[in-house]
Amino acid sequence: VQDAPEEPWYEPGQPLILAPSLVNNGPEISLTVNPACPFVLNVYNTSNVMVVNGSSSCPAREQGLDLFAGERLDFSPMEWSMKDADGTWLESGTYQVELVHSAGFSHTTLATIQTPVQLPSTLVYDVQTTQRTDSSGPLLYMVNLHNPTEQSVDLTSDACQLEISVDRVHRLGSSCTGSVNTLMPGEIILVEQFTANPTSFVSIATPGADLAFASPGEDSLAVPSGLSMELGLSGNELPAYGPGEILVSEVLLSPSQDESALVEFTSSCKAEMWIVDDLGQLVYDSRLEKNCQDIDLELTVSSDDPERLTLPQWNFFDMNGCLVGPGVYTVVAEVPEHGLTTSQHVRFHSSEANPCVDADIATLDASLAWEDEQTLRIEAVVHNDEPYHLRMAQPCTFEIAFLDQQEETVHAYQTLCDAYDGRKILLPDASEPLQFDALDVRMVQDGTPILPDGFYTLKITVLSTSTSSVSLPFAWPADF
Repeated sequence: VQDAPEEPWYEPGQPLILAPSLVNNGPEISLTVNPACPFVLNVYNTSNVMVVNGSSSCPAREQGLDLFAGERLDFSPMEWSMKDADGTWLESGTYQVELVHSAGFSHTTLATIQTPVQLPSTLVYDVQTTQRTDSSGPLLYMVNLHNPTEQSVDLTSDACQLEISVDRVHRLGSSCTGSVNTLMPGEIILVEQFTANPTSFVSIATPGADLAFASPGEDSLAVPSGLSMELGLSGNELPAYGPGEILVSEVLLSPSQDESALVEFTSSCKAEMWIVDDLGQLVYDSRLEKNCQDIDLELTVSSDDPERLTLPQWNFFDMNGCLVGPGVYTVVAEVPEHGLTTSQHVRFHSSEANPCVDADIATLDASLAWEDEQTLRIEAVVHNDEPYHLRMAQPCTFEIAFLDQQEETVHAYQTLCDAYDGRKILLPDASEPLQFDALDVRMVQDGTPILPDGFYTLKITVLSTSTSSVSLPFAWPADF
């Protein structure tokens, strides 16, 4: 490989370049070669399917080549374009790049590439940082993706990973669009989180430059501690935690090398933990719960037997004694004496009423109109006097209920569903109400009306932690 980049991936500005050579380590040999294409590149994906056949455009030619014993022939470098036969960028990912000589010799290189991805132009990235209260410790970087429009945005694009650099350590991060397929109008999602030293230089980018963030810091030349840490989390039966469950966590401390390492501690607070919600607000800090005592402790840790440092359990109540709302929470663990930190995120889902949440903070307005004789269209708008994050509490966005003249529910269902529980929508202010995608109610399903003829009230409720409803009268059929 020639001129390999510092990053563990290749991109259009820093492509994979192979400098081929033929070396005869045996006796003199005669070969039959193709002078038109001495070398070609064949490319295979992770399923071992050929995605580029370098021989497909190579004219058939034959020529003899004699190599003397010990002779070496150097050829012009071969640059991989990262495109298919049609000139289209291959999807970002890892490929086997096979350099094949026309005499049959080959060499395979494993290469990870980042090719340009065009994300929807209406989406907006935002990078925010947060830190423990009165702390000079690590910064938590949070990358958010916002849909500020009044339309849902499809996120099922080509593979895309964030490019993250902290000082001189480069890695590929999470998906550029998180783990969801659609962003609701006004929705904001957390797509990546990580920690770094406050003085470190940090850059975050997407292939295609939809996001290009760089911190004002400079390269930090801190001496490595010789230790590595992992954060182990448990206590949940499902992928998301729920009410009544306890977040159990511990730090696993191991030497960076294979040899055992002697670890010294002078404080009883060997490992600490703090937790931030997906708005960047600190909700828990273990440092506030205990006093650290001076100690003199030496431990020997090995890769086969890591040291387990227990962290406090968390019951999903914040520092004000309130049950936290549904959403994404980032757990940051530190071993302060050795400058180690790591983080993971967890999800918390709860549809229970929370007395700490103002139930009437957002206002829902709606209108009804007949699209045709059997389709009722609902236009729903949510607004608030001040900027506010509306937090969804159910997998679905709205509940539609039909009440008869005795105010009895005769038909109800939930709609606009896509595992929305815990996700958040930004309501700017009263001057910028948020309009959801129109809801079409099919009054006849499978040939049968969903309601008997008569007068009704349609009640629409937004299924958020601060619920809001609106009721609208109508008749079925429309000319009843």
